[in-house]
Amino acid sequence: MNIIKIRIQHGGIVFRDVLICDEESLESLHSIISVIYHRDDYEISEYQFYKNQKILSNNKDLELRSLNFENGDELIYSGGDQNHEIIILETLKDDLNSEYPICIDGFGNVNNEEFSIEDINNRLHFKGKYRIELTLDNLAEILGLPEKLTKRKFEIIEKDHKSNLWQENNRYYADIKGFRALIQNKSITEYIEVGKNEGKEIH
Repeated sequence: MNIIKIRIQHGGIVFRDVLICDEESLESLHSIISVIYHRDDYEISEYQFYKNQKILSNNKDLELRSLNFENGDELIYSGGDQNHEIIILETLKDDLNSEYPICIDGFGNVNNEEFSIEDINNRLHFKGKYRIELTLDNLAEILGLPEKLTKRKFEIIEKDHKSNLWQENNRYYADIKGFRALIQNKSITEYIEVGKNEGKEIH
């Protein structure tokens, strides 16, 4: 396993330098970009990576090492309403004492958040996940459900996705797989019926 040092730029002068394992997938890189730039559009499923104005691959599970990047290669990430330029800076040997991915440098603030390497890495490494952190009202707004029903939906899906969803101190956390499980379409009636069957009436 090797480590790829990449620079993820945002709107010109803003950038984040990140070390990432070459065994990571394009899907993982998408998640990392969402985390380091405090993006709140985690529910997007339509995103793409481009190289030389051509789609890099439609296989989001493709590992980075299979793409045979060279130093100086440039990619464009397009997802939601934002684009990011990604530059392959260099390939390094794995340091077994380090935890990846890890942000090592950067400049500039985004989404009213001051740049902090410590904060970014805390989010990247929370429980070993590329985590999404939400309050109940945030999650309810995304799902388009009342808060009580949102809470019940989370609890039900959490049972089958314990490694992808969790709650702590009235905060809701999910990795990318957990979030996708949450936003899958199910009727409100179905969750009400599940609540009734478990003796937990939802009003």
